[in-house]
Amino acid sequence: MTPPTIYEWFILVITVVLAGSYMGLYYYKKEQQSTKAVCSATGGSFLGFLTYGCAFCNKILLFLFGISGILTYFIPIQPYLGVASIGLLSYGLYDLSKK
Repeated sequence: MTPPTIYEWFILVITVVLAGSYMGLYYYKKEQQSTKAVCSATGGSFLGFLTYGCAFCNKILLFLFGISGILTYFIPIQPYLGVASIGLLSYGLYDLSKK
């Protein structure tokens, strides 16, 4: 098990704040739902889930990539997936709040 790095903590905190804000606004505005906002927030939450924590402990990643695939492909792009997660959640929150 590898300990989480500082960028993983940062991405976790920002993802949780954005996802919580999105869910609160989503249930506040029940009748005004945008498909783009829902899709981007779902994708951002899933990317945030994959970004945080030990990549070897995540059973989904082990099933998809294997240990050598995680070391070769996933760990180097993990920070970029975190930034994409924050971007998608931010867009979903923005799209939902403007209506």
